[in-house]
Amino acid sequence: MVEIDLSGKTAVITGASQGLGEQTARTLHRAGASVVVNYFPSADDLHRKRAEAIVEDLGGRAVAAGADVRSPAQIAALFEAAAE
Repeated sequence: MVEIDLSGKTAVITGASQGLGEQTARTLHRAGASVVVNYFPSADDLHRKRAEAIVEDLGGRAVAAGADVRSPAQIAALFEAAAE
């Protein structure tokens, strides 16, 4: 496996509350990146709860952020959250 050092970098991973997005967030976090675990807001809060559980599991350098990536305004807010 190729080792990569992403220390000091921030990755925004859309759809990171499940499946491939989740595994991507975990992999980038292991490589040292801070990660923004994006989830699709839903009425039942299922994706938010899952994203928050992933963030808790990862520990530091991770934050959950809800955004519908079909919305330019929500994308802008997502990247503002990543900059913080």
